[in-house]
Amino acid sequence: MIFLRRLVETLMAMLLMMLALPVLLMSAAVVFVVDPGPVFYRQSREGLRGRPFRLVKLRTMVRGADARLAELLAVDP
Repeated sequence: MIFLRRLVETLMAMLLMMLALPVLLMSAAVVFVVDPGPVFYRQSREGLRGRPFRLVKLRTMVRGADARLAELLAVDP
């Protein structure tokens, strides 16, 4: 029973990923056209039980936003 549930969940996830892929590709193209550079933003975050995990998402901010924020906070906390 657990195997069947896992199989159904995996197949549904694969189907949804295939349906979402065109939207993700178009979004990535728009991000690249608006501000050429890396399309994905990567960051290490703290997860369950304090274990770090790598976050990857479409970049929705300017390149170097983390550095700009740190500079701004250093001048005006």
